Amino acid sequence: MGVAPRRQAHPLTVVELGQVVDAIDLDNFTGVRDRAILLVGYAAAMRPGEISALDVDDIVRKPTGALIRIRRSKTDQDARGQLIGIARGEHAGTDLIRALDAWLKVRPREAGPLFTRSMEPGSTASQRRPATATSGPCSTNTSDRPKR
Repeated sequence: MGVAPRRQAHPLTVVELGQVVDAIDLDNFTGVRDRAILLVGYAAAMRPGEISALDVDDIVRKPTGALIRIRRSKTDQDARGQLIGIARGEHAGTDLIRALDAWLKVRPREAGPLFTRSMEPGSTASQRRPATATSGPCSTNTSDRPKR
């Protein structure tokens, strides 16, 4: 018995990304955060574990965009790190810099994880959002919601 080869998913196009981002409800904390997560991952080609490991201090603002510091990745086991430059986007809906600005306005102000968990409407926790939560679909992921 053989194993069927895994088909690799096609890369998300900018048009498809725009459709996904447009479907996110930006009237709540979780939607603002999820939009920023999607755009960081897409613009910087980051893995879910790299996204969830980001701290606020890993974002360095520049006049035309930002630098994102990745301290360690799957392909950087020695933790040498790297900086990834991100330019401001042409379209407001998919502009990572605008998404980060919106997220940082509603995120708790303390240092620490860039993407924090949402515990309940109107409140946040300073706990890091787990990588497994970052890799799932934003609209249906319940791994960062409190157990009842």
